[in-house]
Amino acid sequence: MRTFESPHEIDGDDTTGDRNKLKHRYWDGFTRIYENGKTVAQCCKCEQFIRNTAYVRLKAHRKKCQDGGDVSMNEDENKPLESAETEDFHNILSASSSSSSPPEPAIFFDIDKFTSSPLKTEKLTKAEKTKLDTLLAKFFIASSVPFAAIDSKFFKDFCGELQASYIPPSKSHLVGPLLEKLHKEQMDNNATFMHTISSAVLLIDEWKIQGGDITNITVLLHNWGHRVHLESFDISDCDTTLPSVLDETIRRCKDQVNETYKVDIFAVVINTECNNEPLVLNSDLMQSTCNAKIGELLVKDIIKKYCGISTDNRINQPCVPRHNKNKGVGTLDNLYSILSEFKRPHLEKKLCYLGGTKAKLPCDTARSSERDCLSWFRENLSRMKEIAAEVDNQRVSIVKTEINQLLHNDNFIQSVVNLHDLINPVAVLLKNCKKSINSIADASEEWLDLLADASKELHDIASKRCEESNVFNKYALSANFLHPLYRGAQLSREQMTVVENFMHERLDRDGLLSFAEYKKSTGIFELLTAKTTQPDIFWNMAKNQHSSLASFALKILMIPASTAQIKHIVSNASCDLRNQFNSERSKKLLEVYLSLKLNDQCGEIYSNIDGGTDSSDDSL
Repeated sequence: MRTFESPHEIDGDDTTGDRNKLKHRYWDGFTRIYENGKTVAQCCKCEQFIRNTAYVRLKAHRKKCQDGGDVSMNEDENKPLESAETEDFHNILSASSSSSSPPEPAIFFDIDKFTSSPLKTEKLTKAEKTKLDTLLAKFFIASSVPFAAIDSKFFKDFCGELQASYIPPSKSHLVGPLLEKLHKEQMDNNATFMHTISSAVLLIDEWKIQGGDITNITVLLHNWGHRVHLESFDISDCDTTLPSVLDETIRRCKDQVNETYKVDIFAVVINTECNNEPLVLNSDLMQSTCNAKIGELLVKDIIKKYCGISTDNRINQPCVPRHNKNKGVGTLDNLYSILSEFKRPHLEKKLCYLGGTKAKLPCDTARSSERDCLSWFRENLSRMKEIAAEVDNQRVSIVKTEINQLLHNDNFIQSVVNLHDLINPVAVLLKNCKKSINSIADASEEWLDLLADASKELHDIASKRCEESNVFNKYALSANFLHPLYRGAQLSREQMTVVENFMHERLDRDGLLSFAEYKKSTGIFELLTAKTTQPDIFWNMAKNQHSSLASFALKILMIPASTAQIKHIVSNASCDLRNQFNSERSKKLLEVYLSLKLNDQCGEIYSNIDGGTDSSDDSL
């Protein structure tokens, strides 16, 4: 710490112009800055710039710093400096009091706190400006920030505080040259990756805008640890059926990738409600359904059977109870009534004050959100009862009578517990299937675990759903058997027969011999099993001695469990509605957005890139 005493002797007349302003000795605790040939003072205590450096002005500012008052005499004092050089005063200046000025108290502060880092007021070079503009454009696109925010005064003020000499680009420049530059950059990156692979899987997801009919189809290309956005199609004006659209989409994408990049498309994963019929007309590809979609259908089946209500129309904020007149009021209808009651501000505030949490409302995009509502009720039941016991000035409960009765109804509480026990295992399966690191081998193992541990009620309805949606198809069962960790340990005799028949269909003589050795876990397979259970490492190490089987295993284990990543990424990208662009620019914006989001996850195939274990993430 250093002591600065306010001097009161003035060398020269401080009112005769800028030349004589430098002569007085009232510069204690100020930093002299040269701006365009003129001297500017910066207070080392509050960092305010003072362009009028006369004795009276500096003295008035010093009094403001001491007393906390507002004595600003110049509206331009806080204006950012365009270019400045600094000269730090580290000497202790002092002077005796004069008869014309009474003594003032000393000021104590640490000047090193304000002079340790240089001011960010230097002019940017053209290269630095271009780099900042590009990073800003990536942030706006990847974070789904409306481009109109670029013209916001508050955003410009924020940029000015970070870098005084940086001027953000205009909206027209952001959506024009910068968007074109990023689009070309991302397309070049995608092309570079495509030239490094020989095979890939198509991921196709349907998504809607504002809860309407299917209007868009997004196609990704998937390889070990990497995804590339390939194409997006608007089918809102299409007259053909969805299977025909999917078949045409697959054919076009397959031909495009094969002709342009020489990449073989061998499988497709489609997010659609299906039964035992083929997903698409194209029969030369391995076909799998999104396991996350099947899990959502299972939750829907459970609610329909055990609650007697339909889940086609969900509630959104504000929470309104639903009633099915044909089947009466179900468990979830009563639960939604409680949610609606405790979303009232004063009750929600009381609930949080008692250590509870805000009500988790169900949403239209995730079937496991019912589980979140049920979990919330069980966790906060005792607190809600405590609140329901309170009365107002008229000695009336602050909670509605029917809600109070439900909170003390043992039959209703038990029905909530039973429904939660049915849905919770499915929600866990949903979360695991949505992870982008998991393959169809992992998904089949999740389904086998669910059936093995399920209660009789859940087992019956889950078995029916697995049969209707063809969960245990030959591709999923074969992938499970070829996974070095699972090795088909939970497969039944009938399921193993399906695996063996498929292997006889796909493998040549050498491949079948390798398959027999793998089943017995002899030779190199015995050694590799003791070393690693990661499928890509395992089969790449076995490829030299068992080329045919290893190549097939690497392909089938590459097929992901679901396409949930697409819906999660695309859900915030209704760019034509948000920014009112034409179709061409909206398509480019969507392609850049998807590429940035997907590349952000690149290279983390064996880490949980979807993040978090909180139950709130289950319903993504």
